[in-house]
Amino acid sequence: MKNITFGKLLEKLLHLSNQKKSSLAKALGYDVSYISKWITGKNLPTQKNISDVCKITSEFIVDSLNMSHMQELKNYFEIDKDVESNAVLAQYLERSLKESYMHTAEKSVPNLYKKTHSEDSYNSMTHINPRLRKQYLSKDASLFMNSSDKLDLIISADLYKLNDSDKMAIYDMKKDLMSINTSHDIRVRLLMEFDKLDSDELLNTIMIINMITTYPEINFEIFNCEVDSNVVISVIKDRIFHAAIYTKDRRCLFTNMSKDKDIVDEIYYSLEDILKNRAKPILEVKSILEIIRKRTYHQYILQNVIYKSKLKVLIYEKEIRKYISVGMLNFFNIPIKLTFEQRERHINYIKKVIKESDNVEIKLIDGDFIDAFKETQDYAIYLSKTLTMMSINPTENHNDYAILKNSEFKNICDKVFKILWNKEADILVSNKIEILERIEKTLTCTKIINENLKSE
Repeated sequence: MKNITFGKLLEKLLHLSNQKKSSLAKALGYDVSYISKWITGKNLPTQKNISDVCKITSEFIVDSLNMSHMQELKNYFEIDKDVESNAVLAQYLERSLKESYMHTAEKSVPNLYKKTHSEDSYNSMTHINPRLRKQYLSKDASLFMNSSDKLDLIISADLYKLNDSDKMAIYDMKKDLMSINTSHDIRVRLLMEFDKLDSDELLNTIMIINMITTYPEINFEIFNCEVDSNVVISVIKDRIFHAAIYTKDRRCLFTNMSKDKDIVDEIYYSLEDILKNRAKPILEVKSILEIIRKRTYHQYILQNVIYKSKLKVLIYEKEIRKYISVGMLNFFNIPIKLTFEQRERHINYIKKVIKESDNVEIKLIDGDFIDAFKETQDYAIYLSKTLTMMSINPTENHNDYAILKNSEFKNICDKVFKILWNKEADILVSNKIEILERIEKTLTCTKIINENLKSE
């Protein structure tokens, strides 16, 4: 779209979306005469406002499209038919409008624009005081995946120091990448620091654990390394580079993006060098067979029992209810289904342990301790003095374990367990009698249902 004027492109977009100039003017907050002058080429938006004009216009156009107009627009711009996300489409139009604007502006006022922008293409954008939007990571990735089946992303960010909305945007990136296409070769490496804790340690730690255990189809690695807490850097190899600068009170001051090949390469290989020479992986992924064959892991786990040490076990009540009702269980992280009779024997044994063992303390987690993760699958983690191990959410061809290798993050997990263990009674049930009553109630209800189904 580089060779079409800004006005002609704007006119074409209004035609393809079957919208009027007055409707766009209302969305932008301009008088309709401004839109008319842009279209005829008599005037252009100011350089100060062009980012907002392009963004609002692209979103207005996409939101106006019906199925027929959507197809016409894709055909005109030669956009892949598989692109269904409105956000991705709006981003493409926004970039096209900016490129067209720069092309038109350079011809109209060459001396003004040649000093600040590249003549061959508009490949850099700066946003002042923005939010760190997801499009800077996963949405850009979905655009690039249309032309390539590989994506190599490196992120450097002190997640513990970001504001909640921005850290959750990075957390959601893994889910967004999975929605692109599971057949793509996706690799993500996250550089972050673990020795700078703050008051959000519960949220932060559960977020990291979920990032480790969810969507195992993506090659996702986390590295412990000293990073600048005021800067978030992300780079997709051979594609795009983003940087966001933050103030001390966690507000994003400005963001910068570049597609310039030299800049992208320089940033990518600089981060690669840090990964190789200064960063340490926080975990090691082991298959089921490796866990079984390596007796060391069994010895670590059995030490607590052999030496009669105190075992502290937190159980999600909704998970044990689901197990009693449905019979699904992960055995060596392989999903299996037990009959009701098998479940009943298993649950009766658990009840016996709760009643008789003085070395085992059990508490039920009744509810969600963090609302942000209540829709995610509950994670399982084993903590001891010598080993921290978590099962990765099993899917087809993926049922591995993550062995934590980083002492800083292991200490954080230990601390978070203590926080949860001592949490207020509103989400924890610690009374043995009440725990047994709740388990027995679920077992009895399931038994009645099971017997009724058999008789029918």
